[in-house]
Amino acid sequence: MNSSDTTTTTRLLTALGLAAACASPAPAPASAPPIPSGIIEEVQDMAEDDQRWEQLVMEGDPASREPGFFDDKDALQDQRGERCREIFETYGLPTPERVGEDAAGDFWVLVQHDDRHPDFQASVLKAIRALPKGTFDSREEALLVDRVRINTGGLQVYGSQTDYDMETGRAFPKPLEDPAEVDARRAAVGLDPLWKYMNGMCELQFMMNEAFFAEKGIEEAWAYPAGFTDW
Repeated sequence: MNSSDTTTTTRLLTALGLAAACASPAPAPASAPPIPSGIIEEVQDMAEDDQRWEQLVMEGDPASREPGFFDDKDALQDQRGERCREIFETYGLPTPERVGEDAAGDFWVLVQHDDRHPDFQASVLKAIRALPKGTFDSREEALLVDRVRINTGGLQVYGSQTDYDMETGRAFPKPLEDPAEVDARRAAVGLDPLWKYMNGMCELQFMMNEAFFAEKGIEEAWAYPAGFTDW
């Protein structure tokens, strides 16, 4: 995924109402204890494992075609998500100031991928919003907003969550709030226009399924014209 869509927000996010239908996990302690170096290393190891499984999918590795692969992948994501929840409830949010930029980013990635537990994602988002502006990259916050919105049955804000038409290879955003204004919202948090992001997703989908599309006579990735806004 384009690193610019690793995401966040600032002024715009204060107006976003997250669905409250999910029960929230126990809040992080008011006075969070220091995060031990062993916990930081554990987070980094989990993120490395997470990315290893993601790369198998993105590169079309034969292992990703094996029966049960995605069941195993989901089970490991659940385990990592549960461990992140335990860390969050015990130590609070691993911020760049507390654990360094890399480990904070690793924790964010693990939360971002914990899609089956949007209550936890929402709790982490709330903790990020409570921090001084600029503590986390606004693009990271925006992507987490979209995840929580979609995972709780709402409309996403920035268009980062995609679906695909496998007959054509076309990527398109999942249900989106006020599509006409999406590029303005994206620009406010440092994201590229949506057409450019979607073209990147089309290219990724084509790369992952090139043989499949070749059988359909599709020889190149779908591409939206520059400036496309009709979402």
